[in-house]
Amino acid sequence: MSHRTRIAQCALISACLNVWALAMPGGAAETSDSEGQAVTIDEIADGIRKHIAEQSKVRGGYFKVPFRGKELSLELVRVHLEYLSDLGGGVHFACVDLVGTDGAVYDLDFFMEGPPGRMTVTETSVHKINGQPFYAWEQKKGGISVLLSWDPNLIKFAKKVKESLTQ
Repeated sequence: MSHRTRIAQCALISACLNVWALAMPGGAAETSDSEGQAVTIDEIADGIRKHIAEQSKVRGGYFKVPFRGKELSLELVRVHLEYLSDLGGGVHFACVDLVGTDGAVYDLDFFMEGPPGRMTVTETSVHKINGQPFYAWEQKKGGISVLLSWDPNLIKFAKKVKESLTQ
C-alpha cells in the first residue's frame, strides 16, 4: 500500500471518529485552566494542531520525532478529541495519530502548558505503533495514572506524568 493511500485511509477513519466523538456527550466539553478561565476541548485540539503544523513547516513538511535512535518523519492524521483533557494548573493532554513515511501509524501523547492560544508542548511520547502500545493509561478517580509495559525508556516520562497529577 502506498504512503498516500495509507494517509487517505487514515484521514477517512479520522473524520468518522471525530464526528462520532463530537456527537458523544461531553464532545465539546469545557474545563478550566489555572486561572479559572474556560478551556474547551477545541482549544486544546487547536493547540496541538498548531504545534504540529509549526514544527512541520520548519522541518521540511514533516513533524519530526526522535524514537529509538532514529528520527521519525510524520504527518498528522487526526487528533483524538475523545482523549483531550485539561489536567488543571494550566496543563493539558493531547493524543494524536500521525502516519510515518515508513507507512506505520504512530499514536503520540503530548503534554502542553499554558492558556488557549499560547499553549506550548512540554512532553512528547510515542504511545503506539500500528495499534501496539508501549504503555497503557488507566483512568483513576482524581486523575490519570500511567502503567508501563516493556519500554524502560518511558520511566522518566511516566514519573513526570505522575508528579504533574499529584501536585
